[in-house]
Amino acid sequence: MSPRVVSARLSGYPLTGLLTLAGLTILLWCPTAALAQRVLGIDVSAWQGDISQANWNRVYTDGGRRFAFIRVTHYGEDDRGDPDWYYDQNFTRAKAAGLLVGPYHYAIWSRTPQVEAEYFLTYAAPYITPGHLPPMLDLELKDNPGDPVGATSVCDWAQQWINIVKAQIGVEAGVYLSASRTNTYGFCFNPLPLLWLADWCGDNICTACGDITDPDTQPQYSYNLPPWGHNNWTFWQYCSTGSVPGISGNCDLDVFNGTYTELLTYLIGTPNEIVRSPSSLTPSAVAGLNPPAQTFTVANGIEGTMPYNITSDVTWLSVNPSSGESTEPTDVDTITVTYSTSSLPIGVHPGTITITANAASNSPETISVTLTINPTPGDFDADGHVDAEDTTIFIGCLTGVDPESMDPNCTKTDLDHDDDVDQTDFGILQQCIRGALAPPDPYCAD
Repeated sequence: MSPRVVSARLSGYPLTGLLTLAGLTILLWCPTAALAQRVLGIDVSAWQGDISQANWNRVYTDGGRRFAFIRVTHYGEDDRGDPDWYYDQNFTRAKAAGLLVGPYHYAIWSRTPQVEAEYFLTYAAPYITPGHLPPMLDLELKDNPGDPVGATSVCDWAQQWINIVKAQIGVEAGVYLSASRTNTYGFCFNPLPLLWLADWCGDNICTACGDITDPDTQPQYSYNLPPWGHNNWTFWQYCSTGSVPGISGNCDLDVFNGTYTELLTYLIGTPNEIVRSPSSLTPSAVAGLNPPAQTFTVANGIEGTMPYNITSDVTWLSVNPSSGESTEPTDVDTITVTYSTSSLPIGVHPGTITITANAASNSPETISVTLTINPTPGDFDADGHVDAEDTTIFIGCLTGVDPESMDPNCTKTDLDHDDDVDQTDFGILQQCIRGALAPPDPYCAD
């Protein structure tokens, strides 16, 4: 897409300008990036097609992108939908992948700013909420050959649009502009909105800018960006024909003028904080049985709405619920962990529960799970039964005759766990054999 104009200010946080294209904007991520390096992102619309969850995951993991602006509306866009065909699933999937996301509107100023703003909010309002990036207004000459309706200039039209959005939803938008238009459209804004700048670095698109993650690298064109001034852009769309893992074809590449921690301050509302307790779980069970269910808690350590999702990297546990929302430190959710481990072999099995909240500064947080599957007490030869063979092994430990043949160190035959094998253990074994102690008594096997 081409440059657009939007102005944004959130809950006391100034929003700088953003550039949004009908295409996707993507920034390259350096695996060894230092904290001082800028953050990479993209912008997308239906022109990028139906991006699957797996591909959004690749945008984050393989492409190193940490934010995305997503087109929601473009009045009159016949072949890609209006609203955008894929905006809803793009928001859901990009957030699930871990990206910070915000909506943008492609302006058509042959309609009044009131009509355009209300039309945008009809679809975008759910995404102009705490934890999202501020909305952006995309101002481009394409599809806008005439004078703006209901305004004295394009800049005045955009300022009215920004004011209407802020009045109705309480959030100030930013503007997407090409570098060549900052002088044309910039001087009638009051105050200057957050700037999303489009500058593709001349003829060598995507390569002539240099290392755009370096804070010293600046857009080539309109270096001083009147009236914003030198280096006063917030987002820079530095390429319109880039590529990023997970996206088919060309996409727009973007970069944020700051670190990830600084980017979080541009989210609507205050960045949240995941608080979970405990940080580890240590279930255990006898072979063939499941451990009892356990619980942990999740809360937002800061005032504000924090939606979250919970996943696991193993199949032998499940969490319920697997998603939720906490609004403050006292809004504590209890999550139940159930285990299906009866078929697992004896030994120690590690797993990880991951809590993800896009608006949280410490996302993701994890809970380590260390599952121990113990041998079945009394079944010393591990054949699934307590029988005469187990008695032979037990007597070997009791008498000291060849005790380590089936039970090294005679640990399994110490049935009452008092650190010796004696007549008490033998009495327990006899009751197991006779069925006087029946499962799930921990001393007896089935």
